[in-house]
Parts: sequence; C-alpha cells; structure tokens
Amino acid sequence: MNKNISIILADDDEDERLLFSIAKDVIDQEIDLKTFRDGEEFIQYMNLEPELPTMLFLELNMRRMSGLECLKAVRSSILWKDVPVAMYSISGSETEINESQAGGAQVYIMKPNNIIILAEMIHWAMHIDWKNTVLHSKEFFTRESTWKKKE
Repeated sequence: MNKNISIILADDDEDERLLFSIAKDVIDQEIDLKTFRDGEEFIQYMNLEPELPTMLFLELNMRRMSGLECLKAVRSSILWKDVPVAMYSISGSETEINESQAGGAQVYIMKPNNIIILAEMIHWAMHIDWKNTVLHSKEFFTRESTWKKKE
C-alpha cells in the first residue's frame, strides 16, 4: 500500500482505538494513523492542521461531541470538506444511517467484532475512489457479513 496514506480515527473508546490501530497494522504498518479521544479533540486538530488525511473515520456516539457534529464541521470547512468520511459505530440505527448520509458521509460502517474483518473493512474503504464513487442506499450501510463490494 502507498506510504502516503493517512487515516484519522476519532473514537472515545480507548480499546476501540487500539483495535483499529492493530487492524491498520495488519494491512500496512506504513499507513499513518492519528487517533483522537473525542470529537472536540479532533475538531481542535482539524482547525489547526492543514495536512488532510486520506480518510476520516468518525465514531458516531462520542460523548463530548458526536460523530455527526464532527461530520457537520468537516463538511463546513473549506479545507476539509472533500475528505472522505466513514461513520463508524456499533449502532445500526436506520435514523443514524440516514442522518450520516444526509450529512455527507461516504459510508456508514458497523464496527465488526473480528479484527481480521476490521482490517479488511479498512483496506476496502481505503481502496475506493470516493471522488468518483457513489454508493447506493443499500450499500451505504455496510454490515460485517456484506461490507465487501462485489466485483
């Protein structure tokens, strides 16, 4: 994988951040991963850092600032508005999925309960040309057993 790939993950669960980091290393240890403990910490970084990531993963239900609030800030930023965003959550609420899609997220991914599936999901998300890909509504919400796009 390209060494210039960078991922940002905002998730208020320390264990989830660690699992994501391990899964990322399964794919490629050279991928740059920056993690943030919550939405407020990420937004502070976003407002100060001009270097854009390849992809942004936002946990939906963070305590201090939700993933949807972060998504709104990202889409309102002139610099960050085109960064691909994956909403990332254990929840499969149709309302949250619809809000994520309406807010401009490229994909909504349910957190898998298997690190290998998580690694494959990250790999999949990093290989989509998000500028030229629009997922259909049924594809927007990805499930652990169906996340992989069929060729």
